[in-house]
Amino acid sequence: METTEYRLGDVCKLRNGYAFKSENFSNEGIPVIRISNIKDDEATSNDALRTAESSVFEKFRIYKGDILIAMSGATTGKFGRYNSDHKAYQNQRVGCFVIQDENKLNLDYLYILLKGLQKKIELDAYGGGQPNISASIIENYKIRLPSLENQVRISKILYKAQSLIKLRETSIKLLDEFLKMKFIKLFGTLSSPKFPTKPLKTFALKITDGTHQSPKFTESGIPFLFVSNIKNDEIIYETDRFISEEEYDILIKRTPIEIGDILYTSVGSYGNPAIVKSLKKFCFQRHIAYIKPNENRINYIFLFGALKSDFVKAQVERSVRGAAQKTLNLSDLKALLIPDVPKELQIKYAEVVNEIEKIKKSFISSKSFLIDLYHSLSSKALKGQLETIERGVIEGIMDVQPKVSGDVIAVEKINKELEEFHKSQPHTGAPDEIDNTIRQLEVELKIRGEIPFWDEYVKYRIVKGKFKEPFTFAQLWEEITKFPFEAVPAYDKMANLLFKWLSEENAFIKQRFNESTKEIELIVHETAEA
Repeated sequence: METTEYRLGDVCKLRNGYAFKSENFSNEGIPVIRISNIKDDEATSNDALRTAESSVFEKFRIYKGDILIAMSGATTGKFGRYNSDHKAYQNQRVGCFVIQDENKLNLDYLYILLKGLQKKIELDAYGGGQPNISASIIENYKIRLPSLENQVRISKILYKAQSLIKLRETSIKLLDEFLKMKFIKLFGTLSSPKFPTKPLKTFALKITDGTHQSPKFTESGIPFLFVSNIKNDEIIYETDRFISEEEYDILIKRTPIEIGDILYTSVGSYGNPAIVKSLKKFCFQRHIAYIKPNENRINYIFLFGALKSDFVKAQVERSVRGAAQKTLNLSDLKALLIPDVPKELQIKYAEVVNEIEKIKKSFISSKSFLIDLYHSLSSKALKGQLETIERGVIEGIMDVQPKVSGDVIAVEKINKELEEFHKSQPHTGAPDEIDNTIRQLEVELKIRGEIPFWDEYVKYRIVKGKFKEPFTFAQLWEEITKFPFEAVPAYDKMANLLFKWLSEENAFIKQRFNESTKEIELIVHETAEA
């Protein structure tokens, strides 16, 4: 495939944004996309600051699909494409790529090339603790371009691969959510359990951690594992640290590993369980805990599911200590409450976990393959070495729905069950779109114990749901501060929100002066259309 070399700046300019000042920002108006809005290959306006529309800012306007780059700070070199149909402005130190000749360069193909240059951009950034990259450095990079027709063809195929990667990520999250929901349905929540609970140590023959002594490492031999070796619910045996057979015989006495035992990360990346499924010899560091289940009391797959559930994770989050390196102490691990469930129900749940984990493993494998393929193809595109790409290579990778023996749990069925679970939550009386979001938040609340602050949630669940009699702002503030929101706005901001509600046409609350208490009271206006 014939290609032509260009300096990037000859076919595309990198435009810096406008230096908005704090007085330019407001709660309403046109979104201003800042560095913090560029993440996960997208630039979103969801949490963007806003400003009034102005002809001064118009030349910094960005459109849907525009390619943006963070040009300073910790995320220097990260790219994102603006994903909204609404107009937005570009803040200072956010770069926007503007194609000079659309007959030479396709925007989608440019994004592929830029992603291939991302590592180089990160290396070329200067400034130490506060890295920066200049437009002139990026515009000076050399790129190779095939014909516009081939750019479009290659882009479509690579975007197909990228969309499949995102589908796999969504499917994996869906499977995790399904297991969390299944646990709630069968066993309840930490605040409302369906069975008595007992400390983890009740169900284990032994709970300890890896070796506390520094082993004598060898160039080869028996793998010695670290927290990083517990990944995606699996034990990864690939390592560059090994110990001898003699050292192994000494260390294994502390942790006599058998199939069905569970490893659990307790320091740093804490709270990740993995089941021992192989007779392969290995040892591990003290930052990994070791749990030997008592098979007469608990099914090891049920225990694995419980440790992954938010029933347990909510307790772990309250128990971890330390700032720089979060740690779950052994005593706190042993005290974690586990539902004391009849063995037959444990086995029923374990069967579900097994089936879900098989599908999940298939999705993780296909995602890894797609990522490797995407990087390989985009790297070749950057070098102008891409001869042909067979469309079937991408489209045929994972078209087959993974199935499991017995009762097949297909993703469609899981999705339907999750949807029904969401629908089973009580209606708030809010418009359908808001009500659906509120009920999904409440599922999240049951799962992890807290949710983001949302004014619509306050309106429908706290104000309209709780206050059947006149109430004061102080009472409302108390309800909000004790509710498990991730973060609560400042007192003044909450007061402003209340004034906004009161000033709305056909307001859902009204105020009156109570002659007896000499206080301003608030009353829910039930007939108002909020």
